[in-house]
Amino acid sequence: MIWIAILGTATVSLGFRVSMLLAAEGHRIPARLDQALQGVAPAVIAAILAVEVSARGAGGRIDVAYVAASVTALIVVRRTGQLTHGAAMGLAIVWIAAAVA
Repeated sequence: MIWIAILGTATVSLGFRVSMLLAAEGHRIPARLDQALQGVAPAVIAAILAVEVSARGAGGRIDVAYVAASVTALIVVRRTGQLTHGAAMGLAIVWIAAAVA
């Protein structure tokens, strides 16, 4: 019985997602709105990073690994223009710092 509910919910969820893609086909976002939304993704990432970097641990110290990863990701994104490259480098720095510590 539970699996029927899970499959039904998944089907409805997939239907909503596909319907949005099909409904948006052929429609373009106005240039002014597209230009206004250019800074949204970097602002969201910056806000998430600011919270992570400024969150203090139990010892009251800022985690240096997060700061190093954030700075590295920022530099990579600024040089390459690719958010995925910055995220990959930031994660690599955190993983290396965790392995060393």
